[in-house]
Amino acid sequence: MTLRIDSVEQLPAALREQAKQQLGGAPAPKPRAAPTPIAPDADVVVCETCGHARKRRHKYRAQRTKIDNIWFDSKKEALRYLELVDLLKQGAIKRFHRQVPIDLPGGIVLVIDFLIVENDDALTYEDVKGIETPSFKLKLKLFEDCYNERIRII
Repeated sequence: MTLRIDSVEQLPAALREQAKQQLGGAPAPKPRAAPTPIAPDADVVVCETCGHARKRRHKYRAQRTKIDNIWFDSKKEALRYLELVDLLKQGAIKRFHRQVPIDLPGGIVLVIDFLIVENDDALTYEDVKGIETPSFKLKLKLFEDCYNERIRII
């Protein structure tokens, strides 16, 4: 379908401005971009329009921490990781896994911070929490009901 017009003035206002810019009017304005992070793991956000840099804050004031080239959501979780590494070196535990997803009914996934395999092959589930959110409490209850296991909250 072709639309034939005699002048730019016959276009709706929004299209008229766009056509004038394309036909030689003022240069088109740059679209405004939302602030973007410098890197996926960066704690600094730079606004592309004004160049203002600000630190990104965690909702519950947790401070991201990097240990052994691994990013942790909080200092508390990073310190627990160091404790588990020491226990592993001492032979007190067989091994441990980080950020283990557990499927719950209804397509819900609970990601626990640490799954510890004890020397007698018993499993210990640990989650490091500063604040227990309503969402976490619901997932915790579902986990305990479905798997008949407990999660140690640190």
